[in-house]
Amino acid sequence: MQSGKKLVWAKQSAKPSPQPASVEPSRNPPAATSPRNVYTPPPEEFAVAKSVNLKLNQPISVSSPSFSNPSRGYILIRREDGVIAFSNNCTHLGREVEISGSQLVCYAHGSYFDAKTGKPTQGPATRNLITLPITERDGTIFVIDAP
Repeated sequence: MQSGKKLVWAKQSAKPSPQPASVEPSRNPPAATSPRNVYTPPPEEFAVAKSVNLKLNQPISVSSPSFSNPSRGYILIRREDGVIAFSNNCTHLGREVEISGSQLVCYAHGSYFDAKTGKPTQGPATRNLITLPITERDGTIFVIDAP
């Protein structure tokens, strides 16, 4: 029950009173800001396709072996300006993206991406697919990615 600006409760009243701010920093910082010794492995080159298998403007789906993720997937496409590699993880919720004609589709939630640019064209995804660096040498295409 309220009476004016006082809260009346069990025949007692409680008034809010400001508490002084603590000026002494905490001796135990939150875990998120504590320094950590975390090993981050350097990026690696993964051979994912033979150059002859990648035709102009025809995306292909490939995977690479990785110690931490043995079936990491990519979508490669040879454009007029060179080869590009996209992660096959949808930028909406990380589900697998598949090739469907000239588009890349995440069937989980209906996101569509342009196969040449990785830009979303429809659905809940609003960010481009992640582009990964590649090298092409001696007839082989390599994706550079973290293991």
